[in-house]
Amino acid sequence: MNAVDMTIGKIVWEEDVTENRQEPLEYALDAENECLKITFEPPLYPSDGTLRINFNGKIYTKGYRGMYRSNRLPNDLAETPHPEYYLLTNFKPSHARRCFPCWDEPSFKAVFEMCFVVPTFYTALSNMPLKASFAHRSNVQLHMVECMQTPSMSSHAVGFCLGKFEVHTELEKKKYGNYAAKLLKEFLSFFKDYIKCPFPLDKLDLVVLPDVCSVAVRNWGLITCRDTSVFADDDMAVRNWGLITCRDTSVFADDDSTPMFLQDVSLLLAREVAHQWFGNLVTMDWFNYLWLHQGLANFTSQLAVDKFAPHFRESLIEQVSGKPVVAIFKSWVTLPGYPLIRVSSKQEGSYRTFTLTQEKFCEHSANGKEKDVRSSSGKDDSTEKDPIWMIPITFAAENRENILSVVLDRKTTKVSILLSKVHWVSVNPGHYGFFRVRYSTDCFAQLISAIRKKNLPVFERMSLLSDLYSMILNGLSSTIELLNVLEAYVDETHYAVWKIIIFILRRLNFLLDSSDYYKKFQIFVNLILSRIADKTTFEVKDKEEHLNILRQTLILSTLVRFRNQRVLKEARKIFEAFQKGETIIPHSVRVPVYEAVLQNDDEETIRTFFKTIGHFSAKYFRAPT
Repeated sequence: MNAVDMTIGKIVWEEDVTENRQEPLEYALDAENECLKITFEPPLYPSDGTLRINFNGKIYTKGYRGMYRSNRLPNDLAETPHPEYYLLTNFKPSHARRCFPCWDEPSFKAVFEMCFVVPTFYTALSNMPLKASFAHRSNVQLHMVECMQTPSMSSHAVGFCLGKFEVHTELEKKKYGNYAAKLLKEFLSFFKDYIKCPFPLDKLDLVVLPDVCSVAVRNWGLITCRDTSVFADDDMAVRNWGLITCRDTSVFADDDSTPMFLQDVSLLLAREVAHQWFGNLVTMDWFNYLWLHQGLANFTSQLAVDKFAPHFRESLIEQVSGKPVVAIFKSWVTLPGYPLIRVSSKQEGSYRTFTLTQEKFCEHSANGKEKDVRSSSGKDDSTEKDPIWMIPITFAAENRENILSVVLDRKTTKVSILLSKVHWVSVNPGHYGFFRVRYSTDCFAQLISAIRKKNLPVFERMSLLSDLYSMILNGLSSTIELLNVLEAYVDETHYAVWKIIIFILRRLNFLLDSSDYYKKFQIFVNLILSRIADKTTFEVKDKEEHLNILRQTLILSTLVRFRNQRVLKEARKIFEAFQKGETIIPHSVRVPVYEAVLQNDDEETIRTFFKTIGHFSAKYFRAPT
């Protein structure tokens, strides 16, 4: 077994109090290996019994290990004949052997019963509640304190604290402990519900002292915390089971405490309470698994604090981003609709000055304005008629990403940027902002030119079309302008952009289907699709990129719908070969092939079509999207 720095007296093995008592042949302390070797003759055999060891241990006055004596109390700094101290323990990771002989490894668990003889003015705290207290038989200045038996636990989770305490801290400091006491109650309730396992002990004490071995010691049921706020490392508490001891400035808080200090106190105590389950109730087999219960305690302590004090994170993003996040979100949550940003620019020497103006955008109302805006009460509300959002705006320019970020918090603002007049500018790069953008003629022309030159990013190409189409719906733009812009996309190759283009073309096709302009519109569509059509065939390549396959299906299907003769002829030829059993139509081009065949809507063609494909699964006949 383990023992170090102690004097061993009489040792007796008892299988019965009166019989089968045996003393060892010899015993020896191995200081190097910190072991006590006991030899019995005859040898002991496995059985129930009691090993009684009389020993004198050591109270350490230097170093925080085993059972140690504190430095002189702060209120006892003057030289006195009887200075006051208190006694504490730190048995982690393997210092219980310095206090009493034991099997001092985490996988060996035992029950412990502790009795203390202390001055009458001392409080004795341990892992378990007080069982009895009675006067010493021969010394009226002492009394004996007996604690209840612990559950089965590892030796490193044992702990006790002896001294003059009031509400388990130093005298006259209890008023500062209300916040920590409230936290313990909340965290115990949280972990009980989160882990779905009740706290296994009858009490949990928090002791706050100025002279703890580390910032906190997580004994089971007894957490001790130090008075300095060293929150950088995880070993901030002595986590005894049932008793938490802390340095007093680690957890003492009042109305004048800083938000950061309150947050640190909360995280510290949440972690120590978590260790009552992770590490004390459930213990690692050996210290190479230390990361597991430390990681679980760190993770779950964040959850506990987040539930108890969600306001801690309210300003976190603001501090990191430097933006008024709460105010920004308030405007977006409380105001109806969403904004339109009008952008214009003026070159002033080496700088371009951009004028940003916001207004409410209504997607399906004439000229972008609602005819009658009323509040939820039914009365006119000028704020809702002309609302002001707080809008994060990011500027991106040609060859320069995210050159400037501002918050548009008023109707109109001006921003000057060191920028050449020939460079295009986007005020919603990546299309992250939930707002529409209407560029002035000169700014818009630069963006369209960038599309033709193929140096505008994909998201910018998408957002330009999306915004312009929405403005047509509410009367802020015209179909003619949209058709002119679409011509700039004739060399487009990206699937995501083509998906928007074709969505717009299909909507226009629906609107113009019965008009006198429909044939001209078909010619226009085939012109827009001409170059991508030349690059798109029914051939399916091995290991083709996913987006290219989607683009192939989309383009072929669109060409069929707009009666591209080359594609119709090729699709019908593929189907004829399929009818004869000469080929199998690849999955990715089945929809356009089938659509091409069904363009001939005579009864015989339809009957032949369904007869040919009747043996295929119905999953191939889903409507194209």
